[in-house]
Amino acid sequence: MMLRLTKPRGTKPPPGGARTVSLQTLLAALPALAVLPVVAFALTLLYLLWSGRQDETRRDLEQTVATLAVALDREIAGSTRELRRLAEIPSLKPDRLDEFHRYSRELVARNEGWRNISVVDRDGRLLLSAALPFGTELPPFVHPHVASVFGSGAPVLSDFYRTRRSNEPAIAVSVPVLRDGEVLWVLTAQLDPDVLAGFVAQRWLREGTLASVIDRAQRIVARSRDADRFFGQDVTADLVTALAQEPERGTARLQTLDGAQVLAAWQRMPSGWTVAIGVPTDVYDAPLRRSLLTLVGFGTVVLAGGVLLSLLLGRRISSVIGSVGTDARALVEGATVPPRRSSITQLSTLFETLSEASRVQHDNTFAREQAVEALRASEQRLQLAIDATEAGTFDWDVAGERLTWSRRTRELFGLKPDTPIGARIFFSSVHPDDLERVHAGIDRALSGEPDGRLRMEYRVRHADGEIRWLDARGQAHFDTVGGVRRAVRLVGVVIDQTERQQRIEALRQADRRKDEFLAMLAHELRNPLAPLRNAVGVLARLVPPGTAARSAVDMSERQVRHMTRLVNDLLDVSRITQGKIELRRERVSVAEAVRDAVDAIGPLVAERGQRLTVRMPERPPTILADSVRIAQVLENLLSNASKYTDSGGSIELGVEQEGEEVVIRVSDTGIGIERDHLAQVFELFTQIDATMDRAEGGLGIGLSLVKRLVELHDGSVSAQSGGRGCGTCFVVRLPRLD
Repeated sequence: MMLRLTKPRGTKPPPGGARTVSLQTLLAALPALAVLPVVAFALTLLYLLWSGRQDETRRDLEQTVATLAVALDREIAGSTRELRRLAEIPSLKPDRLDEFHRYSRELVARNEGWRNISVVDRDGRLLLSAALPFGTELPPFVHPHVASVFGSGAPVLSDFYRTRRSNEPAIAVSVPVLRDGEVLWVLTAQLDPDVLAGFVAQRWLREGTLASVIDRAQRIVARSRDADRFFGQDVTADLVTALAQEPERGTARLQTLDGAQVLAAWQRMPSGWTVAIGVPTDVYDAPLRRSLLTLVGFGTVVLAGGVLLSLLLGRRISSVIGSVGTDARALVEGATVPPRRSSITQLSTLFETLSEASRVQHDNTFAREQAVEALRASEQRLQLAIDATEAGTFDWDVAGERLTWSRRTRELFGLKPDTPIGARIFFSSVHPDDLERVHAGIDRALSGEPDGRLRMEYRVRHADGEIRWLDARGQAHFDTVGGVRRAVRLVGVVIDQTERQQRIEALRQADRRKDEFLAMLAHELRNPLAPLRNAVGVLARLVPPGTAARSAVDMSERQVRHMTRLVNDLLDVSRITQGKIELRRERVSVAEAVRDAVDAIGPLVAERGQRLTVRMPERPPTILADSVRIAQVLENLLSNASKYTDSGGSIELGVEQEGEEVVIRVSDTGIGIERDHLAQVFELFTQIDATMDRAEGGLGIGLSLVKRLVELHDGSVSAQSGGRGCGTCFVVRLPRLD
């Protein structure tokens, strides 16, 4: 049936012969218009949720693989440290190899996962093997990792290989045996690969997650599942391609050796091995497919049902439309509209409206009463909302100088309910220290800055002496008279902020107590260091050089010096934080500060076999500074460079003049710093590296102390690095005198 009213006599057809539309068509279109956008929105939301989950899965994988790589690196580092200590024992000499052989067999028996310990010379001759009786004729032991140790003098972790005697799979950790500063032999510990597989399997991975460890030759040396089946096999071609494109770390969809599709993340370890973790794609794709099928099926059912119900309803409504048109024409002609009823609420209301049109005036009166009641209910709801937030309200009639406070506002100001309220009462309650700021804030709001908004915190003092913090927020209303805009009203709320201010003060107190504790700790730690230094000095004079005891004394002396430096740095940081450090500024030549720092750090650089180069302009600049503190800054930077630079590396200290500044650069060829970590190296208790080769990393306070001392001299310090393995450069800028 078409939606059409009978054309009254004398009326003209619609302009242009406008076409009519069937009511059933319109009603049938409504479900589609309602359901389809919802389904589209749901699909979009579902895709966004799936995409977010995929990104979250990638981040989780990257975090997990990084954690596993660090844990595995530390596990291997433990074996390396144990082997390096073994390489330093006195019995490892040509004339005492039988004694060392007995000790090696005991060590292999005690260390779970160690199969054998062997000693190899430069010609590849196997001098001893803990797995065989001493004196047994041994075959040559020629492996690339052994040659690498002789060439570099550094520990090396081997790739997967098979032993010549038993053809068993093995990996090895090799360290140099240093005698008189040269590599005499290579000490090798053969490790059981099953230990690595068990280590990877115990990493509490999510269900279905696969973890693998890959050597430099891209062969599997450990796997969380089916380790025996895939040990020593080459990784898949797509993983080889992915590692070639992103060798350090990355994520990609890959296929495993057992044919499973996974989302994989990998990270290369410092030893050159790679740790990879994969999650089957079904783990996060299956929920999307199930949700998609459910959504499409449900949407189809709802849409079909809605269209059917709309067609049935349209048939009923169309039969009533004619009656509505008849009543409308009767009302236009002044005829009496007969009362009608309909099962449809809206049409029934329409019939009632048409029949009662003559009582419009009475209806208007009723409507006004309803509006008043609605306004009263709205005010009640607003009051309930304000009471729920425990906020007080105020209303200041600026022109009439009338001030109205709610009951809660009176309570916040410590006033009784019947106390007369006025501007004098308000300003007399404000704490004297905040009164000027309160006046200024109100004046800015009343002047229209910014946009008449008021927001300020201040204290009020009750009659009994109690102090409370209040947060006032309001809005000024303006009127324009004679072209002049002036404030006529200021309304707003006040909220009790006393508890928040008390918590803030508690945090400040805790921070002060922390600084006092650091200062006390540093002072207390310095007391036992002096007798320790004296005791070590006495032992150094009593113990003859070249003995194991003398080596222990020398090591103790180095550690005491290191501890003294850490305690002094900690004490200086505490003094700076508490504002107790005093700078004795004077005209200082940068060359003198550089010389003092180089003299202090020279023995450490020489001991590690590093090269230190100093570049100074022909006319060294001068600065206004505390010479001791500037030398301390440079010594810390040079010490830091030495710690993170391998033996044989280079350190350079350069001084330049750039405009009104003196620029000091301390650069090294060390391990470098990741770009996203450059901003963190100057934070207190932050270390650049904490791997097995950086045992002297300290507490992470040296660079923080450098930054604070330089800033006390009105200068700045920054770190620059190209990334891992690219070295580091620290740049200090200080104001120049001439």
